[in-house]
Amino acid sequence: EFRRVLFRSGSLDATFDPNPNGVVLALAQHVENKIVVAGGFTSFQENGKSAATTRNRIARLNPSGTLDSEFNPNANNAVAALAIQRDGKIVLAGSFTTLQPLTDSLPANRERIGRLNVDGTLDSEFYPNANAPISALLLQPDGALVIGGSFNSVWGRGSASATRNYVARFLPDGSFDSSFNPGLNAQVNAL
Repeated sequence: EFRRVLFRSGSLDATFDPNPNGVVLALAQHVENKIVVAGGFTSFQENGKSAATTRNRIARLNPSGTLDSEFNPNANNAVAALAIQRDGKIVLAGSFTTLQPLTDSLPANRERIGRLNVDGTLDSEFYPNANAPISALLLQPDGALVIGGSFNSVWGRGSASATRNYVARFLPDGSFDSSFNPGLNAQVNAL
């Protein structure tokens, strides 16, 4: 169950009940105190409403726990990790291979990582990729993005794939950082 506990009193906030139908894997505070929620869910039946609203694996909630109706990036598989950049853009990663925000008529290929603009539309300029699921993200102070997971190959837009076992780094523009190669020997689940 995904609920909110009030900080000062420690009691459960009974008015906050977004009620996703599946697992929540990541949360991040976004602009205007909204909450980005990611995981394996496909709908929310918020605050006791009789009908569920489709939200495929990523959603944004208003501070009250209701769905932000303008935000629907629509991932085709699980979203396991989130990072909010200083400019409010949202980096998401997991096992998905396409995203299809409300404004797009066709799904856009995004191999396990993508970036959304503040309004939930796809950032078409950001195009890193991994050949297997990403389970962790770390946004560095300079804007570079470290990813961890079960992959062994990554690439950026227009670049050839490079062997990177379980951890890699992309520069702020989404291009692959070839200078970063720790050479790990097992899956990375947290950064």
